[in-house]
Amino acid sequence: MWDRCKLKEMGKQNFKKSYLAAFVVSLIFMLVSGGIGGGRSNSTNGHNNLYETNTILDKAEPMVSAMSGSFESLSMGKAIMHSIDGVFKNSFFLAVVSISVIITISVVLFLRLPMEVGKNRFFMENINEKPQISTILYSYKEGRLKNTVWTMAFRDVFILLWTFLLIIPGIVKGFEYFAVPYILAENPNLPRQRVFDLSKEMTKGHKMDLFILNLSFIGWFILNAVTFNLSALFYVNPYLNATLAQAYEFLRQKALYNNFADISELPGFLEQNNNLFFS
Repeated sequence: MWDRCKLKEMGKQNFKKSYLAAFVVSLIFMLVSGGIGGGRSNSTNGHNNLYETNTILDKAEPMVSAMSGSFESLSMGKAIMHSIDGVFKNSFFLAVVSISVIITISVVLFLRLPMEVGKNRFFMENINEKPQISTILYSYKEGRLKNTVWTMAFRDVFILLWTFLLIIPGIVKGFEYFAVPYILAENPNLPRQRVFDLSKEMTKGHKMDLFILNLSFIGWFILNAVTFNLSALFYVNPYLNATLAQAYEFLRQKALYNNFADISELPGFLEQNNNLFFS
């Protein structure tokens, strides 16, 4: 039976037994997630030379006018220079935007998504043993990356499209796909469609439970804002990750118990897995 208080208590106990490793893994993932799009502050670099052109032209205007007496020609020249200036500005801006988009997509696809799966693998292993920090790199080993990135990217796109349609359906879909990164952490070679089907089946009847579980951390989220995320860094993120891992363990065991999936699809995170919820 779903017991939110029990899940949170077990999550707290689990992350505390491996606090340092849980802290480091949560920190790495927070840096990867928080660093997305963070390098766009230098968008004005390279504009100075273009503005200097106008400055030089302004200073030269009286001299040229006196020498040639053709102010109209000078105005035409300035107009041409302004046009060239605008072209370079727009080209530079488009180049910066294009590079930023490429970098952002690359970071999401090849860092954040695989490390989200690796992070979840770490906290699932942490239920029964003390895993290594390197577990966060799980998706990069033995040909697991392609299917992981492909499936996780579809998850994000689906949630985004549903959110564009209406916010509430987007939130519902987010909880419907809650299990996707955990399933990939357990079986990274499972076909994409089967991963989505399993996640939908696992979360059926538990979307509201998952919503309330996340909502129960609202006091901690407020503390994060007050402490400029220091509480998130040292306590809340590892605590939340460990609790969500316990939630997936409940859903996973229920799926196996009710024959939604078999052990070949959900082989577990250890050679032997303790059944914590069902018997």
